[in-house]
Amino acid sequence: MSERARSVVLGTSLGLILLAGTSRAQAEQVSAPPGATPATPASTPPPSTPTAATAGPGSAATAPGTSAVVTPGTSAVVTPGTSAVVTPGTSAAPGAPRPERSAIDQPGFAIGQRNLGIAAEIGFSTGLGAALHLGSPTLGLYVAGGVLPVFVFGNEKTSSRSMTFDAYGAAAVNADFYAMFLQPSPRSTVGVSGGYSYSTLLGSGANLGVAIRYDLATQLAFSAFGGLTIYPDAEDRLVEHGYPATQDPASPQIQGGVNVGLVFYP
Repeated sequence: MSERARSVVLGTSLGLILLAGTSRAQAEQVSAPPGATPATPASTPPPSTPTAATAGPGSAATAPGTSAVVTPGTSAVVTPGTSAVVTPGTSAAPGAPRPERSAIDQPGFAIGQRNLGIAAEIGFSTGLGAALHLGSPTLGLYVAGGVLPVFVFGNEKTSSRSMTFDAYGAAAVNADFYAMFLQPSPRSTVGVSGGYSYSTLLGSGANLGVAIRYDLATQLAFSAFGGLTIYPDAEDRLVEHGYPATQDPASPQIQGGVNVGLVFYP
């Protein structure tokens, strides 16, 4: 091949190489957005670690890129890039301790001993008087005594059967066992009571009722004891106390009422 032919072939080859390079650069400029820089290989991010988010008064701590809705008094463990909603009394972290009861449920004082208490009471179980609470907070003995009115309804022993009403004064004593088995709140207990009753008017009997205690202070509580009392000899005892023979008493054997009082625990 002549020198002239070699020059032509070499020039043509260089032109083709330059043309291919120019076309490739134009294609890259068209596919990339304006102002974009060449992409570099992304490094693998380190493993994420759980981040604790604990709600304080009006605040919550979370890791960057995370979100959490946390109610005060609860806790949550939130992984970056995730979200969590935590309700009161729960925790999003397995095995995390449950928060304590809210201040609304807790008494604002330390509850003292509830083994021995002296009460002042009023009501229609043993009337106006005093009571002694002896035992444990859940099981024990309740002894109450006082004076109260006793109302007796009846009917005339005539064809008209007119209604009658008589009132008497009496002293009464109850000696009951109580068992508190319900605790609706940290300050209150509810149970049952039952035992022996005696009335100077109606004689001996038995009672069964409810027992309630509500703590008001370290050494003070509200109490309610009472229910139904059965006096088997009530009618005969009424006659002995001058109940009119021309009248029929209406079930004097069945009496009932509740005493409420304030109990002091020394």
